[in-house]
Amino acid sequence: MGPPMNEPRYNASAVVLDGFIYVMGGCDVNSRTVSTVERFSHRTGYWENVISMITQRQSFGAVALNGKIYVCGGLNEHGELRDAECFDPRTWRWRSLPMMPIASAVSASSSSNSEICAVGASNPDGSYDMQVYNIKAKQWKIVKSYRKCK
Repeated sequence: MGPPMNEPRYNASAVVLDGFIYVMGGCDVNSRTVSTVERFSHRTGYWENVISMITQRQSFGAVALNGKIYVCGGLNEHGELRDAECFDPRTWRWRSLPMMPIASAVSASSSSNSEICAVGASNPDGSYDMQVYNIKAKQWKIVKSYRKCK
């Protein structure tokens, strides 16, 4: 086992990028939603604090793609989120992305080439919406609702 994180948390998201494990957001020991970010280096064996996300969030999607980290959706004390943001470790800066079409606690996310797919909680009819962000076009679109993954 390695050293503990600087800030214990749950309902966080994690990605691996450039030899670091990044852990972002979630809830602290007092169940408050946080925007803090830490990364673990296998080389040094230590956790270090990274600049916080713009928005406090838990239960959100996160992917590493093309040398950057993308986060979307989630929850905080105001409810489900449409916010999305991107972290560039070269500039050490988070920037806001266009809002998602539908606010959603994202239960899964993945990436492919220049697109990020975010799947949220189920709709009242039992279907699911998948929202896709095109990095090059800087646009979200909703992919037809589906009943279950194929």
